[in-house]
Amino acid sequence: MKLAAGALIIIAALPLYLVRFSIGPIPTTLLETLLLIYIAFAVLKTRWRFFSAPHDKNERLIFIGGAFFLLGGILGLLVTNDIPSTLGILKSYFVEPMFFALVLRYILKSNERELFLRWLPIALIIPTIIVSAVAVFQYATGLWIPSAWSAERRVTGLFPYPNALGHFIAPVLVFLFSSFILNNQVTKASGRTLLLHAIFYITLAVGVFAVFLSKTEAAWVAIAVIIPITILIWAFRNLKNNQDHFFSPTKKVVRSTFTVVVAFGLIAIASIFYFPTMREKILLQDWSGKTRFAVWEETWTLATSSPRTMFLGVGANNYPNAIAPFHTHAYLEIFQYPHQLFLNIWSESGLLGLLGFLLISIAILRRTISNSSIPQFFNSFSLPAFLALLEMSIHGLVDVPYFKNDLAILAWLFIIIAMSEEKKLPLQSFGTPQLSDVF
Repeated sequence: MKLAAGALIIIAALPLYLVRFSIGPIPTTLLETLLLIYIAFAVLKTRWRFFSAPHDKNERLIFIGGAFFLLGGILGLLVTNDIPSTLGILKSYFVEPMFFALVLRYILKSNERELFLRWLPIALIIPTIIVSAVAVFQYATGLWIPSAWSAERRVTGLFPYPNALGHFIAPVLVFLFSSFILNNQVTKASGRTLLLHAIFYITLAVGVFAVFLSKTEAAWVAIAVIIPITILIWAFRNLKNNQDHFFSPTKKVVRSTFTVVVAFGLIAIASIFYFPTMREKILLQDWSGKTRFAVWEETWTLATSSPRTMFLGVGANNYPNAIAPFHTHAYLEIFQYPHQLFLNIWSESGLLGLLGFLLISIAILRRTISNSSIPQFFNSFSLPAFLALLEMSIHGLVDVPYFKNDLAILAWLFIIIAMSEEKKLPLQSFGTPQLSDVF
């Protein structure tokens, strides 16, 4: 089996982290077991060649940023109250996703690049459509909804809580939508092509509906920000370049689309200030927002309690133990994480982790800006991956978009694709992959 095929299987199987068991005294998941087997296979097949040195400044920044992120997590062992738990999280959220990222990087530099990218949308559609279908079934029947959310009828899909559904589906929907919109499309209307397009449309529709039913409001906002950005990029691209595109838009249609999106954006911004309910939501003045401010206040008190804590954080998976003495809002439960992107990273990997995140972000921005000058940039997955990461970052301003088994792998998948070298792809984003190519 090819390396690309194994990576695609892992991506399609991301929700399998929900299947938990123990091997002797070591707890694990089915996803983790598959991932470890795959990494071992990659080591044997490549003889560690996927550890090749970075080729340019941006890749070096990613390597350094990842090293700081991992080192920060390791240093958290010095402050954690539960070393076995912290080691387990380091393994699942730091080491294994980074190993997987290195293998993905190797694949995208090899002759299996086309195979991987051709099948990637399908691999992402499989878990998305399954999770979304279960969520719609939950809403329609009222079955399988955990009791904590049954009264509100907030669907969870296969996951134990609603936000997990939004965290997983939203960036995938952004990636699929922007890939389809921004890439040149297949012009031959073969039966298989039409079927793949139909599956894509169904996935988008059911996925958006599932996110709506989960009432994950941060995901709503993130998607509402990214989709107009994607359309504006599409419009700008078609105004600038006279290329054959799936939609075959005229200049007049493109200008009209651009005008409509800008107008709706201005109306949406005005609505935030005009309607009290929307203003409360966006400015975090409702109960959910006030809860987050309370959690952030306690976390800041914890962070500034000592120089050692400020630098090292509190150790991976140790936030509930560390925040307990600083928990002054007794009417609130103690959460697993601070529910804010920067505070989440700080708590798990300290200031070194935050520095690593900053370096990774700079590298991705620099790569995206440099790629934007390449004519074939819109015939790639790099920009959609960047937009998916942007969605996760916006969502992460009030939630936890990384520290979960599936999300950690998903984040590193998008990082590696966003950082991949631009090449003219001899394929279309939703082309007709052949199963015989895999083996």
